[in-house]
Amino acid sequence: REKLPDFYATVSDIKQKGYDADYISDRYLQTAATEHGMIQTPGGTEYKALIIPSVKRMPLQTLEKIVALAKGGAKIIFTGQYPSDVPGFSRLAERRDSLANLLAQLPEANNFDNCRAEPEPFKTRFGGEYIRRTHREGYHYFFTMLQNKEVNGWMPLTVKAVSAMLFDPMTGKSGKAHIREAGNQTEIYLQLKPGESMIVKTFSRKQTDAPEWVYYKESGKGFALTDHWQMNFIESDPAIKGDFSLPALGSWTDLPDDSLAVNKGTARYRTSFLLAEKKKGSEYRLCLGDVRESARVYVNGERVATLFSVPFHTNIGAYLKEGENHIEIEVTNLPANRIADYDRRGVRWRKFHDINFVNIAYDDTRFDTWAPLPSGLLGPVTVKELVINPIP
Repeated sequence: REKLPDFYATVSDIKQKGYDADYISDRYLQTAATEHGMIQTPGGTEYKALIIPSVKRMPLQTLEKIVALAKGGAKIIFTGQYPSDVPGFSRLAERRDSLANLLAQLPEANNFDNCRAEPEPFKTRFGGEYIRRTHREGYHYFFTMLQNKEVNGWMPLTVKAVSAMLFDPMTGKSGKAHIREAGNQTEIYLQLKPGESMIVKTFSRKQTDAPEWVYYKESGKGFALTDHWQMNFIESDPAIKGDFSLPALGSWTDLPDDSLAVNKGTARYRTSFLLAEKKKGSEYRLCLGDVRESARVYVNGERVATLFSVPFHTNIGAYLKEGENHIEIEVTNLPANRIADYDRRGVRWRKFHDINFVNIAYDDTRFDTWAPLPSGLLGPVTVKELVINPIP
């Protein structure tokens, strides 16, 4: 942002308006051509516009190609000033004349409103972030919700599709998505909690024969795991021995042991609960609440998932049984508290010989002033009953 303010502003504007973009070099631009007003590359990718951030100097070869693309019907968008000079001093007057001649051939600069591209509603309406790429039979989308907003319903796409697949990048689960035509748009049924991501693969002409994706909703029933938590460290620096009986979940740095405020390690949390009835057709979701910073989940001795980002939840129905169930959660914290303690005690922990950590002003950085960061399973931990969500 500080070194390339115009470029940063352009990319930010593109994203905020709901568009996606690739970044290309002058050399790659030379391989492009136009067909039916679209910019095409040798790899088969089509682009609806070429966007050029504000630039003062531009090589003649690059500007010649831009003019050729514009004459072929491509939309060219200069977001700031046109180039006003050429780089270098060789034949300067001659090349400046050529620059002026080429600039005179450029059409009036376009803007985002007439670049033939439709903004994606996932960005403009739902507030999410996305990346879209083509494949031989349609498009790949990567959707992620980085705001405190939930998506649970029909979401329009700007591309046509007759079928689509959903892929959960955290679990590897996949299935055929529900889609429909609404007016002149294809819509896909999508569920995303804040922090979640989903890969969508669309097919323009064929039906996928994959099993249906199962959409769930919370039934409103569930319970919190608040009592009888036991904790011990399976690894720690410095070593922490013994078991801790926790009256409530929280940061282990707040427990009455000074070593816990300066350690890095992995703690195992254990508890049990009774499930009176495992309802047929229901799923159960374990929600860990606040985790600092990653967790491995085990249910009745079987490993379920590794969680390292919000919303820190995973479905556990396949691992539960009627009666007593045992939960183990191994939580690993960051090494920040240990590093801060090293610097306070003058321990030589940096291993680099030519450069070490520096701040934004390139001054030597020390971490002895850091306050302890929260560590461990902070919760609240809950188990929620899920039922099949009927698609409207």
